[in-house]
Amino acid sequence: MKKFLSKYMVLITVIVALILFVILTLLFDKNSGGDYEQVTFDNWHEATKEKGLFVTVVAADWCPNCQETKPVMEEVQKEYGFDYYWHESSSGTSSQAQTLSDEEQYIINAYNLEENGFSGYPYIFVTNKGEFVGSFEGRQSRDSLIENLTKLGVIE
Repeated sequence: MKKFLSKYMVLITVIVALILFVILTLLFDKNSGGDYEQVTFDNWHEATKEKGLFVTVVAADWCPNCQETKPVMEEVQKEYGFDYYWHESSSGTSSQAQTLSDEEQYIINAYNLEENGFSGYPYIFVTNKGEFVGSFEGRQSRDSLIENLTKLGVIE
């Protein structure tokens, strides 16, 4: 056994190093999610101006379409690594007249969303360095979300 180890030590070391390199690379790639960093309302507007393509979702906690779209958005973001912010309002119920929260009104006014098609939840829009690129709304399946984000240039 000693002869075998001494004869093949370099080869064994190289193989072990290669295996570790591959494992660590795969782990790093899965955990990195691109250069995505968590965006909060406090740094949202700045992030939309500083970053390239940026996805913002205006949603409501009472909206079933929003709640169905949220895990899909999270999954697609992890896979493609784009920057996004999910703003979820809790300003009432679907059966009540809606009053927008101050934060939601700020987002709507920042990009003139009422003039850019905002009429329901979830409303998903894309900006590029602070410029409005496009939008879509409603419940999104994985395929439709990927298709819409590809049309707006977020996913290649």
